Amino acid sequence: MSSDLPVTRRLQPPFRPTKRSLPFKLWVLAALNQTHILFLANISLKSLKTTANNSADRKRAEEQLYLLRSAPPGQAADSTPPELACECVRFGSQPEYSGGRNDIWKGRWLDKEDVALIFYREYKEGLRDDDAIRRFERQIRVWRKLDNPFILRLYGWCKFEGETYLVSPWLKNRDAVRYLEGGGDRRLRCLSLIYEISQGLRYLHVQGIIHGSIKPSNILVQDDGHAVLSDFSLAKIATPEAKNTEDNLQINFYRYQAPEAILDQAISEASDVYSWAMTALEIITGNPPYHTWKSPGQFIPQIVTKNQIPTRSDYNSSVLGRYPEIWELLVRCWNREPVNRPTAEKIVEELEKILGLK
Repeated sequence: MSSDLPVTRRLQPPFRPTKRSLPFKLWVLAALNQTHILFLANISLKSLKTTANNSADRKRAEEQLYLLRSAPPGQAADSTPPELACECVRFGSQPEYSGGRNDIWKGRWLDKEDVALIFYREYKEGLRDDDAIRRFERQIRVWRKLDNPFILRLYGWCKFEGETYLVSPWLKNRDAVRYLEGGGDRRLRCLSLIYEISQGLRYLHVQGIIHGSIKPSNILVQDDGHAVLSDFSLAKIATPEAKNTEDNLQINFYRYQAPEAILDQAISEASDVYSWAMTALEIITGNPPYHTWKSPGQFIPQIVTKNQIPTRSDYNSSVLGRYPEIWELLVRCWNREPVNRPTAEKIVEELEKILGLK
């Protein structure tokens, strides 16, 4: 079957810098050891703090810092301090929009790039507890090292008025739901999104990381229309004892969660697979899981006691009509037993076969 998908990305072998493939400055940075990189970063930061705005010295310092910090993780960026002190400007007096747990402000980084400044309300000064601090620090530690075209970059963090904000690229399309509501051929775009997110999930699981919060609002769309996974506040290293650590989850969050996560049992990569399938269902059809049940009090007991999963007749979709194999794949991802769900690797392979990408 020939694919009717628009141009979409596939995961390529890990990029390895060569003198030919990188601009010379980045090639030099890649060859520097951590001590040299930290020295350059500190010199640039000092210059940034002590020179006047719009001066030639300040511009050179901004360019040097941007070059260091925007290099792919694992190169110079991974060795620079995560605090972007004196490097960001926040726009406006109100956030551009708010999610269930965070506020998103628009800003500018080193006068080079528009960025999203992400403020987690649970981390507000005076309100955060030890668990919130641990989650925040773990998120920075895990997220900043990730290097994949289907994972949103995290540049670091900065402070405004004493509060801490995470800094990532500004994406005007926002999340997958809003992007798909914007017009165009939903069928082609939604297929690309679910395929690309499956690749991002495969990458995470190869790294031994559980995302823990796969849902449509955490699927962002870059300006070129490609999908990236975001929000690693619940991400953790995969271990037999891993559990979600957030106690104050929004009730609708459970629409996307595996039964073991709802029951506060150990989670695994298979829990992400379950959530990917619920997210893919909404991206494909435009309706959230269990949309015919308006009250979470109706569907949560059905999930945990009767192994309820979405019903095909509740979703009128031309995509599922054309590709019934996708529905069959989703159903297997919703298996009550985590060991019986397909892996993210298997999902990528099956989507490529179904969509004619191989």
